[in-house]
Amino acid sequence: MKTARQPQPEAVATAASVPLASALPEGIRQQLPPVSVGGYIFSAIPADRTVLINNKLLHEGENISTDHKLEQLGPDGVVLNYKGHRYRVAY
Repeated sequence: MKTARQPQPEAVATAASVPLASALPEGIRQQLPPVSVGGYIFSAIPADRTVLINNKLLHEGENISTDHKLEQLGPDGVVLNYKGHRYRVAY
């Protein structure tokens, strides 16, 4: 019988320590491209996680656009990176 692997505690702690987009400095917030989350599938297995951002189906590590990357997909939000600025968008 297979058992699902649990998310690693350090991964969850890392995501929680990333600021929400609203907590970034105003100058950076103004540069952020729009992000619309249409739905997601969270799994304890990272390869099975998917999210629909701006009508594009993505897995962890994939790019939303040239300078915008999905770093991590969690049970309550995603960690994104825009030009080196890491931030979190909650569901």
